[in-house]
Amino acid sequence: MRQLWLGLTDIYNLFHTHDLTSAQVAKVSKKSLEEAEAGYRGILELRRLHRQLDEAIRDAYGWSDLDLGHDFHEVETLPENDRVRYTISPAARKEILKRLLQLNHQRAAAQVATAPVKASKRGRKPKIDVSLGDLFA
Repeated sequence: MRQLWLGLTDIYNLFHTHDLTSAQVAKVSKKSLEEAEAGYRGILELRRLHRQLDEAIRDAYGWSDLDLGHDFHEVETLPENDRVRYTISPAARKEILKRLLQLNHQRAAAQVATAPVKASKRGRKPKIDVSLGDLFA
C-alpha cells in the first residue's frame, strides 16, 4: 500500500484481478512500470500469505484433509458484475460451513449437558441456564 500509495480497496481489487500484470498495477497506481513491478510482486506475495493463513486456520481446526482449492472462483453471494475472487473453492467453502455448523451443535450440546439447572417455579419445567455467548465460547 505504501509503495504504490493505494488504499485497501484498490489493493484488494488488484488482488482479485485474475490476469494481473505489472501494467495494470501501474495504471491503477499511476506509478512507473518499475515501481509497479515491485507492487505486482507484493500483491502476489499477499495472495500467498492469504493462502498460508487459510491453511494455518484449517490446520488449527484439525481439518488438514480438506483441500481449500485456492484460485479464482465465482462467489455467488456477491453482485453479478463483481463475483470473481481469489479465494477458496466453493466446495471447500461449503464443507467448512458444514463442519463449523456441526462443531457449533456439538459445543451447544456440551454446554446444555453441563449447564446448571434453575429451580422450577409452580410446577414448570426446569430451565437450563445457558447464555448465547456460552454456546460460542
